[in-house]
Amino acid sequence: MEDALKEIELRTDCTIILANQAAESKKTPITARFTNVPVDTAVAAVAEMAGLKMVRNGNVLLVTTAARADEFKRVSLPSDQSSEDLKKKIAELEKTIGELKQKK
Repeated sequence: MEDALKEIELRTDCTIILANQAAESKKTPITARFTNVPVDTAVAAVAEMAGLKMVRNGNVLLVTTAARADEFKRVSLPSDQSSEDLKKKIAELEKTIGELKQKK
């Protein structure tokens, strides 16, 4: 797994970190071929093959234990849902602004 993550990192110019808590899994053999797959999807798949999870913090992908990933997401990362909620609110505001402009 460690070699697979290094290969993905080199090919994508993305920062991937394997947490110390996941050290016992770093020698897990991984066989995979990714074609036209987003880097976070590929890293998440490799992590899953080793019984681990991936979390994103900005442009850093962290591979760690499931428990640590859940804690990390809960404490410091906004969920994808809150990102979707924000997009919906922006769309609603843009619609309201458009309606207000038409009333002028």
